[in-house]
Amino acid sequence: MDTAYIVPAALMRGYARGDNDALTLAEKNHSPLSGEWAGESMTELLGDLIALAENDEHADEVCLAYERGYSAGYDHRTSRMLPQ
Repeated sequence: MDTAYIVPAALMRGYARGDNDALTLAEKNHSPLSGEWAGESMTELLGDLIALAENDEHADEVCLAYERGYSAGYDHRTSRMLPQ
């Protein structure tokens, strides 16, 4: 399967997680797939998408998209929570 589906899905999944973390006032996780934080493993978060990846480079792209999405979701939510 090509990246036309997998990468945007990973991005949106990360965005939703980052948004939720900010909403619950959790500390921003700067490496959400690094394994240093408690919670779901990379396989639990992205295993289905990584399984669809065509090769290791494609799998890396999926992981990077998730992390970019997480950061964007967290930052967007926190910017909306700031007093105007």
